[in-house]
Amino acid sequence: MSVFGFTPNQYLAGKIVAVATASALLAGCGLFASKEESKLAERNLTRPCPPFHVAANTDHLTQFRPGPGHDLTDVRFAVDLAQAKGVCEFQGNTAKLTLTLGFDVARGPANAGNSADFSYFVAIPSYYPKPQAKAVFPLRAIFPENASKVRVVDDNITIDLPLAPDQDAAKIDVYVGVQLDQSQLEFNRAHQEK
Repeated sequence: MSVFGFTPNQYLAGKIVAVATASALLAGCGLFASKEESKLAERNLTRPCPPFHVAANTDHLTQFRPGPGHDLTDVRFAVDLAQAKGVCEFQGNTAKLTLTLGFDVARGPANAGNSADFSYFVAIPSYYPKPQAKAVFPLRAIFPENASKVRVVDDNITIDLPLAPDQDAAKIDVYVGVQLDQSQLEFNRAHQEK
């Protein structure tokens, strides 16, 4: 098992756990498995995970109320991708990814309700144009009374990546981000260039 995400500390902790687990499992494999099964188990424990990225300009969403206004008073809510981590393990020729994504959601002055609906995506460009290349997941943030910010966490997102016997999972990029329309993406690009 390997850990992947944004921070080096999470990655290093995962590698330490993975090495310790691998050592224990490999020792046990020799007792109960054939040499061929042991070699497969060893190869799976040392295989690198697919790289995990936040797609450019998709870590933030500012949702404005309908109309031409785009100043602070027109903001319904804002979403920031604040946490992204996951684990990867191999079962035969399948890389099993389990992701956890956290979003900080802030209510804006134009939000008359107590909720904010948005979506995020997980994309694997090497699968394009197949439907499995991208999945979009809806989320709803509910603001408690008198609260203007909340964190929404979606965990245990699982992805099975089938691999050819000698395929290198490290060459299959996985991207996550907040789902944006074209105008929202352009807004992010314009404000991140400043």
